[in-house]
Amino acid sequence: MRETVSAVFISRKNKTLFSMKRQDYLSVFPGYTSFPGGKVDKSDRESQKTAPEKFSDSITDIHWNALSREMSEELHFDLNDHQDDILEIYLLGTAVTPEFNPYRFKSYFYIVVLDQEYPFVVDEGETYSSEWVQAESLFDRYNRGEVLAVPPTVQMIAT
Repeated sequence: MRETVSAVFISRKNKTLFSMKRQDYLSVFPGYTSFPGGKVDKSDRESQKTAPEKFSDSITDIHWNALSREMSEELHFDLNDHQDDILEIYLLGTAVTPEFNPYRFKSYFYIVVLDQEYPFVVDEGETYSSEWVQAESLFDRYNRGEVLAVPPTVQMIAT
């Protein structure tokens, strides 16, 4: 079973979260709303880098490495370079694909609390649009059929 990590960025000041709409031409969940993240790679497991001491009780070294790499790729935001901007990080929850699915994933969703909304620069090859939004507003849009999202993402938004 492969592992994935996602960052649910929260702005403490604005009480908003950062979400992205995937490009319509992607082969996996095109047009769906998601959080930035991706697969844990072999390099993340083999890296000698460790999570910063102030976060070491909240995230494993492997997940820190994967999350940092993915945020650099997707948002041009290296967690290692922005440690002072991160107020806290903690595991929100996990989701596992159903047994009938031939491709199995265990997904880890981490809350990453920032003081304020950060002007991320998204990878336009993967992201159609992005926004800082109130969770309740995003959940309402989902319920009205205006937003597509997989069940684990909906559950994380509702939490």
